[in-house]
Amino acid sequence: MGVRVVRLGAEASPRPAGCAIEFFEKRPERPYEELAELSTTATAPDPSQALQVLREPACRLGADALLVTGRVVANVYGKTVVAGIALRWLPSPAEPPATPDEPSGARSL
Repeated sequence: MGVRVVRLGAEASPRPAGCAIEFFEKRPERPYEELAELSTTATAPDPSQALQVLREPACRLGADALLVTGRVVANVYGKTVVAGIALRWLPSPAEPPATPDEPSGARSL
């Protein structure tokens, strides 16, 4: 059982085997870039466990998260087709520096 990987352009440094991957059912709100589409057919009694098959390939791609795009139970024996997009978090846009309300060295009492 292999995992099909289709690169989407962005590249990232691989992460260690067993790295933490967040799974999302809808697009996350924080900034990210898409690394690759992943898909496979896995045998698991629970379709959510089938997603774990995508964890190691996502780690090798340098992903922080996986956006689940498909999860279909193919037969009664637990074969499940799973697919997702490997995501890497981007830094949040820099916030403008805070403007002090008080002169430097002043304290509120």
